[in-house]
Amino acid sequence: ENPFFIERYAAAVTYMSAEIAKIDLPNLSSIANVLPEGMKDNGIHCSWPFVRCKSGRITELSFYSSNSIQKVGTLAKEIGLLSKLTSLDIAYNALTGGIPTELGNLINLEVLSLHRNALTGPIPSELANMSNLQDLHLELNALKGPIPSELGNLINLEGLYLGSNELKGPIPSEL
Repeated sequence: ENPFFIERYAAAVTYMSAEIAKIDLPNLSSIANVLPEGMKDNGIHCSWPFVRCKSGRITELSFYSSNSIQKVGTLAKEIGLLSKLTSLDIAYNALTGGIPTELGNLINLEVLSLHRNALTGPIPSELANMSNLQDLHLELNALKGPIPSELGNLINLEGLYLGSNELKGPIPSEL
């Protein structure tokens, strides 16, 4: 397995899953309208505008939207294939659906920012597998259910932001 191909695939699928609502499916040529310039010409994935790399491996993805051009759609489970990822910032968008459990595969992740979206469902307990996680931003979504006690296993966690969701139950003593 070629890790560069896998990372390119995972980054492209993640980008496209967050853009799918802008694609006119009967007219597939509209796909080109949602691709950033670096992706249209089959450019090297490290040159894509939302990607940062070290030694040719993807370490950061940022779809942060501070303006009216928001990503819509869902967060693809393929994001879990980006094994060298240290930072994922998809804040201030309009993503819906649940948080993929595959995010738990990102053991090198230090910062996860998914705040100010419209994410629903529970907080996956698999996020506790991200042993290097320092900051977890899930605030301002529509997440439901209890806060997983497993998050207490994140020994490097310095910031946990869960406000303005629909979470129920007590704060786990493990936190």
